[in-house]
Amino acid sequence: MLATQQLLELTSDGLMRELGWRALGGFGSGSIDTGSDGGGDRASWRVEGDLLVVSYQGSPWVPLARFGFSDGRLVLRYVQDGSVQVWSRGR
Repeated sequence: MLATQQLLELTSDGLMRELGWRALGGFGSGSIDTGSDGGGDRASWRVEGDLLVVSYQGSPWVPLARFGFSDGRLVLRYVQDGSVQVWSRGR
């Protein structure tokens, strides 16, 4: 089994920052943990209805994902490929 963890910050003033990611997995009697990648991507964000749109370093605004909420979690369905991610609020 393999799982990934991504950390993302969406601030109330419209800043989106990627804070890093890691992969974890287990197989038989072994396991793997890649540790955390530092992240660093920044963008501006806003919503238009149920659409999250972003602008990277002053680029034109582009649709990133449709969003909704389920059981207190943020659900993003990415426009580019239709993939779905469920995000939990950090502590």
